[in-house]
Amino acid sequence: MEKLYLRLNIGLGDLIIFSPMVRYYASKYIVYTPVRKHNLPTFNRLFKSCDNINACMVDSGEHGDNQSDQLADEYKKAGCHVISQSWNVYDTIQTGLRFDELFYAENKLNFDDRWGKFEVTRDREREDEVYNTIVKSEKYIFLHDDAARNLKLDTSLLPDGVSVVRPEPGVSDTIVDYLTVMERAVEIHGMDSSFALLADSVIDNKKMYLHRYVRQGISSASYRKFIPHLKFNHQYGNKLRTACLLARDIMKS
Repeated sequence: MEKLYLRLNIGLGDLIIFSPMVRYYASKYIVYTPVRKHNLPTFNRLFKSCDNINACMVDSGEHGDNQSDQLADEYKKAGCHVISQSWNVYDTIQTGLRFDELFYAENKLNFDDRWGKFEVTRDREREDEVYNTIVKSEKYIFLHDDAARNLKLDTSLLPDGVSVVRPEPGVSDTIVDYLTVMERAVEIHGMDSSFALLADSVIDNKKMYLHRYVRQGISSASYRKFIPHLKFNHQYGNKLRTACLLARDIMKS
């Protein structure tokens, strides 16, 4: 088989979003794609059943992006096929598509496959260990935000009288092991993130609320099972519309 270097964004959320696309290309090529070192355990769970999908280790942050681009140049010089994820705010405004929809469309892939052909290998024993470590009550809400980066969910919006469970550092090296915790929660509340994207890919018949106001930006991902929290309409939505109008004015000038 011929070789393909698939230069995707190296965020964990991107890995989840585009894993069905990676699988599609693995049916035609031996695939190489950049992966941050700390995301390798999740990469291995996403592609455990595929022998011809290979991780190219890169660092975190901007240096990792530079390494990913350098690898693209090296694979191209070696005669391999190279596909790069290209996106900017103007593409989203002009097409009306989110960045993930746009990239699936550019590759002539059905965007329904983002959910319909999503696969992940689960370790139920590890999931039970994570559950028993962090869950202390039968009825709880699973919440994911990131206070360390000042990405805070407004907890006053949560139902009263229900305990809150958050991911805990060091409990597992992959977010996949949190699936049982999320499945057994009475509700899931989260910002636009890898945890929400994983839940949206796997979990059905659950009250799941997306708090987009926590992480504002036009480059947010698509969701099909999460319900946008009402606060979104007032805080995030108005700012997003203002940003889009400003960008359109810039394009016309």
